[in-house]
Amino acid sequence: MKKSYFIILCSLLSYSFGYSQEKFQLLFETNLAEISTENEKVLNEKVTLFKANFSANYKIEITGHTDDVGSLFFNKKLSEKRAKAVADFFAKKGIPNYKISPKGVGYNFPVADNDSEEGKTKNRRVEVQFVYENELNLLSIKKFKKKPTSYFFDSQVEKLITYSFGTKISIPKNAFTDENGNDVLGEIEIRYEEYRKPIDFILSGIPMHVDQDNQRSFFNSGGMFTMLAFQTGKPIHLKPSKDVVIDFKLTENLPNLNFYGLDSLSNKWTEFGKITDGNGDRLQNFFVCGSYQEEEQKCNLRHCESLKLIHKRGIEYAESNVLLSDLANLTDPAHFERVQQAIERNKEKIVSNTHRINVYNKKLSQHKTRFVLKKSEKTPSTTSFKIEVEHPSTSENKKLAKYNWEISNEEITNEEIIFASKWMYCLVEKNKDDHYTITLKDTSTQVVLKNASLDVPNRIKRKKKGKHLENLISNFNEPAFNQNQSDSIKENLIVQKNKIEKDLQILGRYRKGSFDREENQKIIDSLDCFSYYSRDIKTKNEQSMDLETWLNYFDENKKMMFERYSDLPENEAYKKCIEAELERERERLRNLELLKQLATEGVKEDNLMQSISITNLGSYNFDVIINNQFPQVLFAEYRVNSTKIEPAFIFLINENINGVFRFDQNRTDYNPSRFIYYPSSKNTLLVFDQNGESYLFSAKKFNLLNSGNSNQPKILNLEKIKNKQMLESEF
Repeated sequence: MKKSYFIILCSLLSYSFGYSQEKFQLLFETNLAEISTENEKVLNEKVTLFKANFSANYKIEITGHTDDVGSLFFNKKLSEKRAKAVADFFAKKGIPNYKISPKGVGYNFPVADNDSEEGKTKNRRVEVQFVYENELNLLSIKKFKKKPTSYFFDSQVEKLITYSFGTKISIPKNAFTDENGNDVLGEIEIRYEEYRKPIDFILSGIPMHVDQDNQRSFFNSGGMFTMLAFQTGKPIHLKPSKDVVIDFKLTENLPNLNFYGLDSLSNKWTEFGKITDGNGDRLQNFFVCGSYQEEEQKCNLRHCESLKLIHKRGIEYAESNVLLSDLANLTDPAHFERVQQAIERNKEKIVSNTHRINVYNKKLSQHKTRFVLKKSEKTPSTTSFKIEVEHPSTSENKKLAKYNWEISNEEITNEEIIFASKWMYCLVEKNKDDHYTITLKDTSTQVVLKNASLDVPNRIKRKKKGKHLENLISNFNEPAFNQNQSDSIKENLIVQKNKIEKDLQILGRYRKGSFDREENQKIIDSLDCFSYYSRDIKTKNEQSMDLETWLNYFDENKKMMFERYSDLPENEAYKKCIEAELERERERLRNLELLKQLATEGVKEDNLMQSISITNLGSYNFDVIINNQFPQVLFAEYRVNSTKIEPAFIFLINENINGVFRFDQNRTDYNPSRFIYYPSSKNTLLVFDQNGESYLFSAKKFNLLNSGNSNQPKILNLEKIKNKQMLESEF
């Protein structure tokens, strides 16, 4: 039996099969195919949008249309010219030709009646759509890609799948739902694929890098996999309470190895946690749970994650003085001015509260009275002591210090601490049975002595001066009461300060929406998702409200909203989610115990086996981020025979790194004409031009590249490469 390392993941990945699309249309004058000034403005905005959000795995479909004036042949040509004019505009802005697909359909698909001028105007159009398409499918290299392995079985029975590299996949019964949340019954299909070397990473079409702050960092991979599920060709999903356990065999134990999941909507990686430390030793107790995006731009959270999000956000919004209606309208000067004023007010409040807190801290630090319990006598059953006072603040402190106290030894839990400490706080409270409770505190410790008796002198008993004793204790307690009051005020000030700082965080988080229309739309999307996820706890009246009306209603009823979202953990659906989470944790602990048991039994360990438990299907990667401190920058140009080509992007494969380095034409740091590499290693280049054609620059030829060499070796068109094995032999 093999020993493996177990990881639980109850984090969110948004692996979406209903990908985002962008659609718009441009209108043209009669018989013309030129881009108007108005259309040029629209296209410039769409180019920016495409590069920012759609460039990774999207293509642009362009369809030209005409009205019905003229012949079929004439209008077919005119519609093609219109589509080509738009396609050329995108290409001139740096979008590769292989991502642009223009066509003309003449007057065959009108959207309005051609009998009127108004209808003809609507029909003289070009429709543009950004459509999801794995980039690999747009390139000639796709011929080398193999289909993933499919496994068919009954969803109502447990299934153990063994993959060719030794990976084992354990799937529980009744684990899947369809897109509507209904249980999936009957035969299902699991599609599973692993990527273990550079050619696999390239052919997967999955990025092997992360982009942050306009800087690209690359992966050195310990292995990657994709797992998806279908029924009759339609995608299905894991239930929130079900996990798939995968025993994955790593390619090697790399130091600082992390585990990542791919968000298919953004085509970006999310880090879940660390697998190994800096020495390559496995972190067996790694556990990630409940990690989800702070700002949701699309309402794609699964039910349990959405409940957690609105519980957190609902309380935050309800406690805040910030109005949601202002955040949703930051482009309106009046709303923005209110947010600006709120920020300034909150800054002033923080300064004021900080000053007041410092004043109380100073007062407390100047309070020098200290209380010391001195033992007078100890018997097998009781201990007698006095409360001595250093730097007494009142004369009553001194007077009460003359009296002896007695307490049962059973009440003394830690004699050394009680009788060796100098206490900053001492409070004496009388019980109903003429005994007392003494509470002692310092900066880090609190001790409570119960049922202490006071040895009252006979002269006080004889003179019946009980009232005198009460007054004595009352005055003795005055410093403690004053300190309690100061602590309470200070605590309230700190709570207020923390609340104000939270308001500032909210305001700061959203204020940038006033400067950028796209950012403002993200804010609105986030609030819209918050409203959408809250639908099950809204009243019927609230459910009928539009977003703006509901946000105003929320602002006007914050006290009620605070109670509503605070009570959410009592909701049955929320309880079920928490129970499912707890069950996953219990399962994790059971597996850890099993691993310990195997270790004590001397079972031989497979150091490359890593067990994980996933709650979302999609693509996952075991990776180390490579520091981009490459020794050398290379300047290059590319020729096929005597013809110069302009690459859209290139892949650099280094023999010593299990990954690929991608350099895109539109990047400002490094690109196909200027990129970084290790000259001491064997390097291979795969080049992709604007039309999606693929070329190879083998490792043998790479060392001849020189930025000043005009007679650079020629690159090879991949049409001459017959299969994946031939391609890999050139690396």
